[in-house]
Amino acid sequence: MKKYTLAAFFLVLGTTTIGVLVWLFSSSSGEKISLTPTIKEKAISKSTSKTTWVSKMAQVATKEYQYPVNELYIKLPLQMEKEQKKHTFQLSINNSDEYSYFCITQTLNSYSSPYTIIKDKEHNRIFINANSRKFLNELSKRLDEYSIKSSLNEAWL
Repeated sequence: MKKYTLAAFFLVLGTTTIGVLVWLFSSSSGEKISLTPTIKEKAISKSTSKTTWVSKMAQVATKEYQYPVNELYIKLPLQMEKEQKKHTFQLSINNSDEYSYFCITQTLNSYSSPYTIIKDKEHNRIFINANSRKFLNELSKRLDEYSIKSSLNEAWL
């Protein structure tokens, strides 16, 4: 008996809720919904004689609907300048212990030349922003004094 009473209660509650929602939606929308799009045209006066893309866009008639799309592709024919690669030198070092890292940083700081150190597990790579090979050979000889073997390569970044 309790099952039937409970089921009847939920049935009456559900139909009442649905009825109230239908009544609210039907009374709140006083406008008619049409399936064909209507276009509103606005009278826009031209203020300048020179036509630009902004003035053309302003004169386009607005629509009351939107197309349902998932993706939008826009192609802008802009030409960007390619950055020229910088000519730098790469100093590869086989030792990657803390002592060699300390010696390398102290030596590079004494020369006051801009550099970047990339420390890997196997070896250190140093990119030095220098123009002369003579300076880099001198740097390599100075690192040899600390028993740090290095090789010099050219790099374009």
